[in-house]
Parts: sequence; structure tokens; C-alpha cells
Amino acid sequence: LFPNVENAVMGAYQNYLGSLKSQGFVEGTKDLYRLTPEGQSVAMQFYNVLPEDLVGYWKGHLPKAERTIFGFLVEQYPQSFTKEEIATSTGYDAGGGGFSNALSRVKVLEIVTKIGQHYSASEKVMQA
Repeated sequence: LFPNVENAVMGAYQNYLGSLKSQGFVEGTKDLYRLTPEGQSVAMQFYNVLPEDLVGYWKGHLPKAERTIFGFLVEQYPQSFTKEEIATSTGYDAGGGGFSNALSRVKVLEIVTKIGQHYSASEKVMQA
């Protein structure tokens, strides 16, 4: 249906990759890339978080909707909630795109898990 979408995504990806290569942060060929030592050093500035600081790290780096959802689930851990229950508890509309996108993002970041129709703070984050 959208033949140019894949090309646009690949073009953006190639642009970002080219920028990282020109700055000396990654090296490799079209099939395999890896961080250079300089790239690892830069990446560690963003990901060198001690496990006990994970909840605080994410609360400090998430946009408002994601932070609100994550904060609610952290406070209620280990309980799990449906999308509708989370929305009601956090003041969002469960049918709204912004809420759905935020819930999806915290799931993709693996700081929230979904089992069936229920969401909870990720055990990885909470047990750190």
C-alpha cells in the first residue's frame, strides 16, 4: 500500500548509520556493524546505570505519559493491571493514541511487561 515507506525508513537508517560511521562511533560492512572503542565510551555515558538506579534512571529519562504509566506500575508492583485500569488510575483515556503509544513504548523498552491483557512493572527493573 505504501511502497515508499520502506525506502524512507531505510534511507533514515542509512543516514544515521553514516553519521555514526563518520564520527568514528561504529565500523563494519553492510551486513555487520559494531561499536568502536570511542563509540562504546560514548554509549556508556547513557547506559552506565547501576542496577539499583534503574527505576530512578527511567523516571528521569521518560517523557511525561511514559513516566506516569511506569511510575504507577512501579508503585503497585507486583500487581498487574489492564490497559483500562492503568488509564483510569493515571488520568488518561485508554482509547487515546497518546496513551496507547506511551504504553507501547514502555513495553518495547522492557521496563513494563504484558502477560495476557495485564501489564506490570518489569521484574528485570524491579529485581535489580
